[in-house]
Amino acid sequence: MAHTDGAWGAARVRAAAIITSPTGKAAAFAARQEFRTTNNIVEYEAILLALWKARAMGVPHIIIRMDSQVAARQIDKSLQACHLELTKYLAAFQKAEANFKGISVRSMPRSEIANANALAKAAINNEPLPAHVLYEVLHGSAPHRPP
Repeated sequence: MAHTDGAWGAARVRAAAIITSPTGKAAAFAARQEFRTTNNIVEYEAILLALWKARAMGVPHIIIRMDSQVAARQIDKSLQACHLELTKYLAAFQKAEANFKGISVRSMPRSEIANANALAKAAINNEPLPAHVLYEVLHGSAPHRPP
């Protein structure tokens, strides 16, 4: 299972993903985006961060939980992605999805993904992150960089 969240502010953007195995072992990731973006795009950045890290870990099936209704509804096709950049992110998701035997994506209240939300908030506020969190700086948007 992965909990993802994006944090977006006027000058800073961060994405977070926490992947938890069925045995309860967790891996946490945070990323700073060095490019202009929107709140919906940073949610996709967090989802793709989780998918790319899960693929690298050899995870065959993944359940993604997030608080973005827009991204979840675009992924399940109940909402059309109209903004050009969002369609690129949806295509990047679909490409990443092909690497898994199964994916489930669901929007939930922020309180149910509090761990990812806290990590994204800490990252956007430049607070010290726990030592176990893998942190990276991203210089290009997900649809334009290799996984």
